[in-house]
Amino acid sequence: MYDGKVHSAYYPRYGAGYVTRLQSVVNGEMVIYQDFHMQKDRLTAPGTVVKAGDIIAYQGDSGNLQAAIRSGGVDSHVHIKFSKYNGNGGYNNYNNYIETDPVTYFGSTFTETGTSNNDCN
Repeated sequence: MYDGKVHSAYYPRYGAGYVTRLQSVVNGEMVIYQDFHMQKDRLTAPGTVVKAGDIIAYQGDSGNLQAAIRSGGVDSHVHIKFSKYNGNGGYNNYNNYIETDPVTYFGSTFTETGTSNNDCN
């Protein structure tokens, strides 16, 4: 979605599956956004500098998503999470970020049903 640098690509212990974290400056704030449930072999290496629109990972069914799809509970999807730098310590340490509403950083607006009325970014 934004120019930035791949902060990390990993598999956490909880059900998120493979995750990529991208660090960017958005609206003057340092943020990290994460994509969850990605494909293992399609993650961009940490430290890679990227431009908005570059592919940094491919949607997958990693983590708890595969079983949920099989059970009919959900369709394939990607979770995202935004965190902004809290101003304490170094901005490369993810512990120095606080989770924030991702809609704040989208160029799109959403209807009550959750559908976008214009393209993101």
